[in-house]
Amino acid sequence: MADHGNHEKDRGPHGRSADADGASPTGLQLRFRAEARTHVGHVRDGNEDAFASDERAGLFCIADGMGGHAGGEIASRVAIACVMEASGPLANGDEQLGRTLFRSAAERAHFELEAHGEEHPELHGLGTTLTAFRTLPEGGIQLLHVGDSRAYLYRAGRLAALTTDHSWVFEQLVNTGALTREQARTHPRGNLISNCVGGGLADAPVADLADVTVHAGDRLLLATDGLTDMVPEAGIAALCGEHADRAALADALVQAALNAGGRDNITVLVVDVVVPVDDRALALAS
Repeated sequence: MADHGNHEKDRGPHGRSADADGASPTGLQLRFRAEARTHVGHVRDGNEDAFASDERAGLFCIADGMGGHAGGEIASRVAIACVMEASGPLANGDEQLGRTLFRSAAERAHFELEAHGEEHPELHGLGTTLTAFRTLPEGGIQLLHVGDSRAYLYRAGRLAALTTDHSWVFEQLVNTGALTREQARTHPRGNLISNCVGGGLADAPVADLADVTVHAGDRLLLATDGLTDMVPEAGIAALCGEHADRAALADALVQAALNAGGRDNITVLVVDVVVPVDDRALALAS
């Protein structure tokens, strides 16, 4: 991760089901089924978050814009669009082009936003976080991450963070052991991010990339900080365990953030990893 300087975010519905295929380590065909929710919250006038998922391509992403209401909305949607440019090649089996487009999405979005800021000086500095994953043909997922939106894996009753916030608090305090993740959640400088797409920076962000093995029964969660600043990770884990239905979980997570104050836009994307019944039956019979 590269530190491009601290930027304070000034961020002022749609739900979609999706499923995508990928091979599991056991040879069973995994299916990724998603449900998303987004809410403006109690304080903001507009929603600067954005998300997308593609059932055929196996692409799932969220973004949290910054730079004022107009700038934030533009920034998050540009970043999402750049990720989704990989959907066509991936859905059509062009893994090489799809991988290239996915891995370069943050860089391409960055320079598009910088060009937009130059053309519209009143929007200079518009930027966004970007957290996304794609399913891999050999099984598992590949994560791409810039900023302080988050990806989690919920497995066997435990919630694990798959991303690390690109923020001043995490880099200076959490990563050095001075603060716990829970203490960082309420730190007064928690909204200072050190890496973003756009943001008026000359250099493109260096995105974190990681491959993650997943299994049937796993649950993946992408969330903007409208959730994670409001609801502790223990509370997120508890809700994951209480709600087997992903739509119910998505609703419950948004409601929990609203009940805690809803100070920011809230976006969650819940993705369950399952094996279709027919595939499981064939495997047991073989």
